[in-house]
Amino acid sequence: MKKADIFVICGIVLMLIIILSRIGKRENLYSEYVGKDTHRVYGDGAYQMATGHDENGYIIRTFYSCKYNTGIIYEIRGTEETGDFLYVYGLTYKGDDAYAVVSLADDTLKYYSEAEPEFLYRQDMTEAGDLTVLTAFEKFTEEERKILTDLKNGSGREALDLD
Repeated sequence: MKKADIFVICGIVLMLIIILSRIGKRENLYSEYVGKDTHRVYGDGAYQMATGHDENGYIIRTFYSCKYNTGIIYEIRGTEETGDFLYVYGLTYKGDDAYAVVSLADDTLKYYSEAEPEFLYRQDMTEAGDLTVLTAFEKFTEEERKILTDLKNGSGREALDLD
């Protein structure tokens, strides 16, 4: 074997290693955890629970709309996923209770808070049929109210591990 043949073989082996390593990384792009701050993705990726920090540096989880690039609930206190629905209880940026029910089948959101919703693109979301802002907690169905009340009272199924 000539020296040139050894260099050609080493070059081919190196290129194969590079190509195979790139293919392995491409599979991770479709993982459920799509970013460092992403804790959980829901539905077809339209919503996510992201980890962040409040103004005091404490770790919080935020409910976020990826489609509209806006936060929905500033600080998640509890979630429950049952069938095709996700129930979220948390606080607005100002500390008011906020409730959301997401239909995972079509990524539509029902939202209620005693305070006026503070998130961006509220009008765009409403006009597109992706958001319904309820005027009273009683506008949720009886089953939704029970689950959301349980989440508020701390008996929700998913405890938030913030360590």
